Amino acid sequence: MKKENSVISKWAGGTTHEIAIFPKGADHSQKDFVYRLSFAECDGGSSAFTSLPGYMRKLSLIEGEASLDMKSRGEKKSLKASEIISFDGEEEILSEGKYTDFNLMMRKGKCDGSLETFEISGATEISLEEDESACVFLTEGEAVCFGERASAFEGFLIEGEGDMVIEGKAKGFVSVLYVPTF
Repeated sequence: MKKENSVISKWAGGTTHEIAIFPKGADHSQKDFVYRLSFAECDGGSSAFTSLPGYMRKLSLIEGEASLDMKSRGEKKSLKASEIISFDGEEEILSEGKYTDFNLMMRKGKCDGSLETFEISGATEISLEEDESACVFLTEGEAVCFGERASAFEGFLIEGEGDMVIEGKAKGFVSVLYVPTF
């Protein structure tokens, strides 16, 4: 997953880079995807998160700080880098701040997944089952997987059963997604 190959779109709060979507060819604006991974650069103003009924979301900051007004919960939260939050896609959330975030969106009942921070120095292996996918997204450093090199704001995606060995010195996020076959 190279940054220059990401699908870029503008929204009220800044710019979003779609780095993976399943199934291939799905369209975020049509809400016909099972999962989507992206990062966004928020310009510092105030903006509303896109409403995504039928989806769960996990979000973390790569850099900066965000003030989130989670209207549905009646809660205000200050989010800092590497802190991960989960929320329903239809929650009304207003954000303020200049930050870059990493976002995982999953269709309820069709996909379940995790989002965790990671740091490697050397080699790390991720083993997947048949109905799983893994996305490794680097925020710092460099790594190699399957002979492909990635640096900050790039990563690796593996789908289906197999082992993924990542070598290098890097920090970032790893997301393992379970998509049962129907």
